[in-house]
Amino acid sequence: MPGMKFVSFSQLPDLEQLQMICDPNLAVIGHGFRGPDKRRIALTLNEVFPGIPLLELCMHSPEIPGADFIFSHSPESLVAAIHELLAGHRVRGFLVEPERRV
Repeated sequence: MPGMKFVSFSQLPDLEQLQMICDPNLAVIGHGFRGPDKRRIALTLNEVFPGIPLLELCMHSPEIPGADFIFSHSPESLVAAIHELLAGHRVRGFLVEPERRV
């Protein structure tokens, strides 16, 4: 997305050091983490970046209490969810896929 910076981790990062590298507007916690790890990441993110919106990508059910979530593997759904969250809206489950223009 134009104007946005992304940082991606495939394992549990030292989130407190993240504070020195970036000031995120949103955190996306992907499918690759187990439930306890997702909750630990979310807790740390909320401590380091109070009030940060969290988007959890779920396989079956959300693991992070209070976080927004989607049940989709689609990149289009992820982008749509990010746009919704950055616009101040909640994302709870499925999103309508954006229309594709031919």
